[in-house]
Amino acid sequence: EGSAFVHSLLVFKNSFELWTPGFMNITALLHDIGKIYAGRPKENGDWEYPNHAKIGADNLHKFIPECYRGTAYEGNMNWFIANHIKPLFWTKYPEFCIENVELAKLAICDLKGSYSAKPQTDKISFLQSFINEYYERQRDTLD
Repeated sequence: EGSAFVHSLLVFKNSFELWTPGFMNITALLHDIGKIYAGRPKENGDWEYPNHAKIGADNLHKFIPECYRGTAYEGNMNWFIANHIKPLFWTKYPEFCIENVELAKLAICDLKGSYSAKPQTDKISFLQSFINEYYERQRDTLD
């Protein structure tokens, strides 16, 4: 997908379209840290990153300030990093909950930061419809 570093910076930049500066922006920046450990060249010259989400979550503590280690911030960031690929494979909506909405937003940032020659618009539209449906259900319950 090109440079993992540039990709991570693009995902970070994209995150400001969906969140105000804070926790999820840093999560977006660090979402692919597992690629540092999991990357290996393929025969055709491309790279692959097997299990990079889990490996990134397992190594997150090395990249966050000490004051956040062992806190809910680290636990939540760990969960998002470990699961950031899952929305790309949803065949139907999972349980409607705010965690999945935020995970879908992270996946949109990830897709928009992709170097893929294949347009990612179908996946982005699918995830956006999940987010919209979640917020519609929230509005309906308030009415």
